[in-house]
Amino acid sequence: MPFGLPLLVLAHGLGILVADLGWPLISGWPSYGLALVSALGAAVLGGRLGGVKVLALVLAFGAGAASLFARLDSAARFAPRESRELTLEARVCGLGRTTATYAVELCGSVEVPSPGQGGVPVVARPLPHRLLGQFRSSAPVADALGGLRRGDRLRARVRMGPLGGLRNPGRPDPVRRWRRRGVGGRVRFLDPGLVVVLRSGRVPGQGVARWEELQAGVGAARLGISQGLGDGESGALLAALAVGDRSGLSLGTRDEFARLGIAHVLAISGLHLALAAGSLFALSRFAFGWIAGPARDVRIAALVLAGVGATGYALLAGFGTPVQRALVFVWANLGALALGRRIPVGHLLALAWLVIGVPAPHELFALGTQLSFSATAALLLAQRSLAPPLVGESSVLGSGLRRARGLVHLSALALLATAPWLAGRGLSTGGAGLVLNLIAIPWTSFLLLPGALLAAVGVGLDPVTGGWILKAAHFISSLTLGAVHELVQVMPGEPRLPGRPAALALVVAAGLAGLASRQTETHKVVVLALVSLLWLAEPLPGEQGPPPPRFVMFDVGQGDALLVQGEHSAVLVDAGRAIPGEFDLGRSVVVPALVALGVEALDAVVATHSDIDHRGGVPAVLEAMPVAELWLPWQGRSDPGFGPSLEVARRKGVRIVETGASGPDRSFGALKVTPLWPPRARREASANARSLVLRFELGGARLLLTGDIGIEIENELQRSGVDLQADLLKVAHHGSDGSSSPDFLRAVRPSWLMLSAPCGGGARLPHARALERLFASGARLGWTGRDGALAVALNAQGGPRVVALTPPGGAERTCADF
Repeated sequence: MPFGLPLLVLAHGLGILVADLGWPLISGWPSYGLALVSALGAAVLGGRLGGVKVLALVLAFGAGAASLFARLDSAARFAPRESRELTLEARVCGLGRTTATYAVELCGSVEVPSPGQGGVPVVARPLPHRLLGQFRSSAPVADALGGLRRGDRLRARVRMGPLGGLRNPGRPDPVRRWRRRGVGGRVRFLDPGLVVVLRSGRVPGQGVARWEELQAGVGAARLGISQGLGDGESGALLAALAVGDRSGLSLGTRDEFARLGIAHVLAISGLHLALAAGSLFALSRFAFGWIAGPARDVRIAALVLAGVGATGYALLAGFGTPVQRALVFVWANLGALALGRRIPVGHLLALAWLVIGVPAPHELFALGTQLSFSATAALLLAQRSLAPPLVGESSVLGSGLRRARGLVHLSALALLATAPWLAGRGLSTGGAGLVLNLIAIPWTSFLLLPGALLAAVGVGLDPVTGGWILKAAHFISSLTLGAVHELVQVMPGEPRLPGRPAALALVVAAGLAGLASRQTETHKVVVLALVSLLWLAEPLPGEQGPPPPRFVMFDVGQGDALLVQGEHSAVLVDAGRAIPGEFDLGRSVVVPALVALGVEALDAVVATHSDIDHRGGVPAVLEAMPVAELWLPWQGRSDPGFGPSLEVARRKGVRIVETGASGPDRSFGALKVTPLWPPRARREASANARSLVLRFELGGARLLLTGDIGIEIENELQRSGVDLQADLLKVAHHGSDGSSSPDFLRAVRPSWLMLSAPCGGGARLPHARALERLFASGARLGWTGRDGALAVALNAQGGPRVVALTPPGGAERTCADF
């Protein structure tokens, strides 16, 4: 069976997919039985080769299903349903870092019993095998945990709770993503004084694997090199290229590379390992030849040293999935060179999956893995089927033309292979990259990447030599960053908002990629790439939730992001939280959700007040989408909190409108908006008290959106005599105890209460007493912390109808404290 190994790997991957779908007759515990029966059947059949092959495929299928089911079952079985404080001991088995946050994956977690009443220990409850801890680099606990390494054991006082995460249209469920990894809960470290870190290898009776000790040492070396490469964006770019540490790169820089379609140059890939292995092979072959003399064949020794060096560099670069895949290819090709043979492409990919996917089945769903394997497969096939040199390409000029032709061929093919995956996630397919990669790939291959690697070596050299190398590398890095910034500034028109094409479009695009991988003529591959980009350009609009007219409350944690959409109109009220340099929910959540719902333009974006959890994401929305007007409360232009939004609005030509009580009613088609608060002549003491209160009328329903007003303002609205009755009330101030008085709820008489707040948020919102008042009102409650993003059909018979916009396969969430 010449394709035996690839078919076995394909069966293994299919089993993982089936387990993720949760088919009861195949996934779950039956998968273990399926694998066992297959193994016994293969033993019984013995010499019947055909039967053994079939059972081997069934065994691989069952093993794949069982591997993912074991992780999902482990994560769900002991997943906490409520938050509680406890002391735990655990081993650090994973670390991640972005610009401003740390993520710690804890394995083998056990609860340390604490004394109860009368000194009797409280019985420890079972914990999930894996837990996720996250904290900001600015948090006090960062001093105690910032230097963690894989393999360390720690004891800490934590608050453990459900995984949570934001669930919105256009993005997969984060809980499902973590459960595929076997993670069952989230912990928050309470106090740096209640954290004890025990270094790996120094704990009596708690020896750790040598692999983890090696990773700990390599991690420390990686951090030292990153710091030695210097601060600022230039040093961060060198660290990203040399050792795969992208934590220092700002969100703006990453976004610029992505908009140009060249974000791949920021990731450690096969190019890095090939350059490292090739350089080591050449140097070692020269050195061994000089020592042993020309009569000795030193090629095998040089190949082994190149492989060992590539492995060391892979560990230093973080040993992520693309690096592991590339390392398998390096060793396989080094072995093939030593034996004088060539390995089929399918077997290369199958070997890589055996190393990556068998121990970590969740990698099948990771976008990085999908892009890495598909692009690599296409490029390997292309390199083995490129057209022979044309007449006249044997000269020096012709050789350069041949290299340029090959570069165009490979760039177009890589774009074709990755476009369906990107489009399926609602991300940009990077059409500009087809042209820009013709410059970016040679620049990175011959200047930027070698400079970064030399700079990493220079960190360990004497100050004079290392200083000159670092200066040269920083010059190349700064030049690259400047060119990227200038290219983004001169890009014509607005960046097109990506969307999710229909499933048929993705299948056709994948077929075009397969067809192009067999083409030997470059112009045909380029034409197929352009056809694929055009084919994927039009997303399927309005694919989630009830059709307009509708009200949508996005899941942005503690904050607001609300959409009121008619058949030919759309108004966004607030856009979630954004912390400069850390995260922006307007960019990462609100804009993708709007695109997934088919919203192409907004008649108005309303910033109800200047608190960061309401107006933080507004600038990102103004940047990304056509917006006619920006609404602020009276005197909003003089509020410093609105400064970023005003700057973007003026630059984009968005009309700025101040409004409130006594402001005119506005209509956008069938959508009518009436401002009710704040008064024009008064300047309230707090931003919450100055919140814009708006009444919407659409589809025969009334909606009252109240910002963050408190009971005092609620009373003033009642005394003003305005008609407050509404079918739907957006609960003020995320369920604060100082809002939603019984009198106000009786005045509004809503059928639905919509609450935008997490379960047991860090600010203790929603408050238990406020929830009691909401439940006592008799209205039904929609709650993002429990339900994720919610859509309300406004023209439904019998009144508004609420639909949860939970992503497919999403995990159920409960708010058990209430």
